[in-house]
Amino acid sequence: MAKRFTAALSAAVMLLSLAACADGSQKDDSEKDGKTADAQTSAQADVSADASDNTASEKSAKDILEQLRKDISEENLDGSAYFGEDVFENNCRKLYGMDIEEFSDGGILYNDGGGMADEISLIRSGSGNADKFSQALEERKQMRLDLFQGYAPEEVYKIENALIFTKGDWAALIISDDADSIEEYLKNAL
Repeated sequence: MAKRFTAALSAAVMLLSLAACADGSQKDDSEKDGKTADAQTSAQADVSADASDNTASEKSAKDILEQLRKDISEENLDGSAYFGEDVFENNCRKLYGMDIEEFSDGGILYNDGGGMADEISLIRSGSGNADKFSQALEERKQMRLDLFQGYAPEEVYKIENALIFTKGDWAALIISDDADSIEEYLKNAL
C-alpha cells in the first residue's frame, strides 16, 4: 500500500511540475468532435505535401506535435512541453536522462491529469546521434512502466505496446491506444 501511495505521489509531483509551466493549450470540444478516418488521412496527406516544401530540419517538434494534436483526435494528450520552454528544459534530465545541451529540438505531449499513460516524446539530437536518444526513450518507457504498474495497472498495456523509432536525427516514443497511426503520421511529418 505504501509503495502505491509513493508511486502515485511521485507521479502527481512530476505531472504537476510539468503542468505548472506548460503553455496550457488544449483543444476545445469543437476541435475534438467530428474527426473521421477520412479527415485523418487527408491531414496526413497535407503533412506529406507540406514536407515537399519544408524539410524536416525546418519543422520544429512543436510544429509537428501541435499539427498532430489537431489532426488526430487524442483526448488523452492534453498537456505539452517544448524545446525552448522552461518546463521542457528544466525536465530533460528527469524525463530523458540527458542535459538540454544534447538536444537541438524536442517536445512531449502527455496526459495532464496523470491518470493515463499516454505520451508522445519527439526529440532531436544536437549531435546527430539518434541511437543515443532512442536508448533514452527505451529508458523513459521503462520508467513509465515501473510507475504505472503500481499506480494505474490498467494503463500498463499501452506502455508494453509502446513504439519507439528513429528517423534521421529524430527519435520518438509513442504510448497510445493509437500508436500505429501516430507512428505513421510522425514518420510522414519528419
